[in-house]
Amino acid sequence: MLPVREVRPRPLSRPPVVVYALVALNLVSFIWELGLVATEGKRSLLDWAFTPHTLSTAPLAAAITIFTSMFLHGGWMHLLGNLWFLWIFGPSVEDVLGPRRFGALYLAGGVAAALAQAMFDPLGTTPMLGASGAIGGVLAAYVSLYPGRRIDTLFFVFVLPIPALFFVLEWFVMNLFRGLGALSVAQAGGVAWWAHVGGFIAGLLLVRLLFPRNPSTPRVVPPRPRDVEVFGPRGERYTARTFQPSDVDEAAPRRMPYGDGAWPNR
Repeated sequence: MLPVREVRPRPLSRPPVVVYALVALNLVSFIWELGLVATEGKRSLLDWAFTPHTLSTAPLAAAITIFTSMFLHGGWMHLLGNLWFLWIFGPSVEDVLGPRRFGALYLAGGVAAALAQAMFDPLGTTPMLGASGAIGGVLAAYVSLYPGRRIDTLFFVFVLPIPALFFVLEWFVMNLFRGLGALSVAQAGGVAWWAHVGGFIAGLLLVRLLFPRNPSTPRVVPPRPRDVEVFGPRGERYTARTFQPSDVDEAAPRRMPYGDGAWPNR
């Protein structure tokens, strides 16, 4: 199934600038990657891709490549597939979280994805490339925020409206079962399924931590008591103590007719 578009009930409150920046950064990185491979060969990518076994043998280099590997891809289809999912699901998540929180969610999802793959394949020597783990975190955040929103989805030759919960759940279950069937990138046909699962689970947790809290309720200052004039049923004047809102002119006493029953009638 391929998402065609998100059906939004209302426009975004602001442009998704981080989504735009991530799309541009991934495109520029891939063009740089093509140039690197053309001049130095594919082995040159090993310096920038994340390899699970380096967490134990060279942790500092592993930490650097966890981030660099998020912006490199194995081919045009790999790149365009990831960017398409980011373009469909990212803007609405950024609209709620804001640019900084959304950027943190994306990067943290990518880090969690790499660590999850290394946990299930600690001795793996196959380099990992791609933003799929970070995209998994964005998908998890999206379905947490908008489980009932409709996603128009291409299914064979038909475009069907599918609830976001169903679409994302199918994506997660597919990755989970494929990960259970192959516990290393090599056995999985070159796909780091556990990275997808790890990024998704991280997104489920992080969207709750990063969700903007409501501002604290301002302290309500009780109104000050003041004396006002009231009138009885036969025109008598009485002075009564009451509370006035702060926006009432304090210099002008308030004159209040009280009613037409026996005094006091209420």
